[in-house]
Amino acid sequence: MDPSTFDWSQFTRQALYNALLEHTAILGQKQILIRDFQKCLRRFFKPYPIRVRSTRNKIVTANEVYVGGGYFMDDDYDGLKPIEIVFNFCPKETHIDIDETNWSNICLLITDVVLHEIIHLKQYRARKFKTKIGYASQAEDPDQREQQEYLGDRDEIDAFAFNLACELWDRFGDDFEQSTSWLDSDLWLEDPKSQLYHYMTTFDGDHTHPIIVKLKRKTLAYLPNIDIDKPFRTRRYLTY
Repeated sequence: MDPSTFDWSQFTRQALYNALLEHTAILGQKQILIRDFQKCLRRFFKPYPIRVRSTRNKIVTANEVYVGGGYFMDDDYDGLKPIEIVFNFCPKETHIDIDETNWSNICLLITDVVLHEIIHLKQYRARKFKTKIGYASQAEDPDQREQQEYLGDRDEIDAFAFNLACELWDRFGDDFEQSTSWLDSDLWLEDPKSQLYHYMTTFDGDHTHPIIVKLKRKTLAYLPNIDIDKPFRTRRYLTY
């Protein structure tokens, strides 16, 4: 597979999720060796220009898998695999217990991470791999300032808005009013896994903060795209 000629527009949320669920079914629902989990996911992504990496992270507890990702502009420019998926496991564990619900959640999370990174790929290709000025936080606390500058970046707002739109679709389907109402409420406090929770806690729970306003506006703009199951309606910048 030549990464430089790969058509990224072929990925849809439902198709990728279904394929992951079918592929991982070979492992069953039981105590699974972490090394078998790793091998299974590497085999799945081998036909695609997506690399897979695993690591141990002390913030991960037993029977948990944290899924992260990254897009690498230089690799994309050089025609190499530009997207990486990272699986984080508990440092002390050799097995994880996974049932049907766990598998479903993990496969959906992997799917959303992949689509998030494809959005970044499209962003950089659209501006011919040029960098841009980021968001400058005014927070006094250095940790909060770092997180605000990350989440406040225009590219991240765009990508996380799609992830949040997917959350809303999973909750409310095509009920735009319910989605809008939830975004404007404080129900995010009840869901620490929500993208809105991460944004609101980072920006002091302020619904009027310019970054939160941008995130909501972009999220609602993405909602009509969820019915086509991907964050883009054309192949532009997704294939050479």
